[in-house]
Amino acid sequence: MPRAYATCTCRHCGKTFEKELYEYGKGASKRLDEKVEWAENGGIDECPDCWKARQRAEEKAAGLTCEIRLGSVHDKEPRVYAIFGGDSYSHKDELKEAGCRWTEDYPAGKVMADLLGLSQPRKAWVLYGTDVDAIIDKAKSLCDNVALPDAMEMSAWAAVRGEIAGIRAREEDEKARESAEKQAGIDAALEELGPIPSWPESVKAKWPDGAKWNGKVYGKAGNRTVYFSGEKVTLTDEEAEAMERTSEARDEWRKKKAAIEKGA
Repeated sequence: MPRAYATCTCRHCGKTFEKELYEYGKGASKRLDEKVEWAENGGIDECPDCWKARQRAEEKAAGLTCEIRLGSVHDKEPRVYAIFGGDSYSHKDELKEAGCRWTEDYPAGKVMADLLGLSQPRKAWVLYGTDVDAIIDKAKSLCDNVALPDAMEMSAWAAVRGEIAGIRAREEDEKARESAEKQAGIDAALEELGPIPSWPESVKAKWPDGAKWNGKVYGKAGNRTVYFSGEKVTLTDEEAEAMERTSEARDEWRKKKAAIEKGA
């Protein structure tokens, strides 16, 4: 991307200043040379200081202005924005006290621009809320020059919001239906799975209340033991085998339950 600096002369103060210029694409260098020549021969004839002074004078002459803009059609709630312009600098303290924010976060001026995702890069004092009448009344109390949306803009906004709200409602209904169907399938599968396999009754009789088993059976045939929270308990060979089988079955049950609850 070639760039160059043009030396320009301000038509207001006569001061010279530099302006950085760019060009893109094929033939950019040639076009950039032409642009520099154009800028230095009166194409750009206002220095930054004079431009700022002119902007401030125009804002001062315009007084405080306000434009009411409708929020994005994609917002869940119907927001409305009061965007203050003109000589807002002289009223900044008053606007700030009224709850306005110095921000560039406000919608483009038209519904179509909003739909296309166009942004408003310049910062302004902005007041917004969901109560349309309250925002308009507040704006009018701060400013005599309040521009309201026209009927066509309001109609287009309402129509698009209504359509989007309908789409969202249908999507939410579909999600709820799918979720209910999924949960019903899970409940049926859990019912079919049944309760977790129970420990042998003879072992449960030896199992102290609240005690925990570490999952291991010790010893050899004729001398099998387990530990319940550190307490040694002797089991018959049949009880020991039943404990091991039941432990495996319970582990398998837990795996199946977890898979069911995940919807697998």
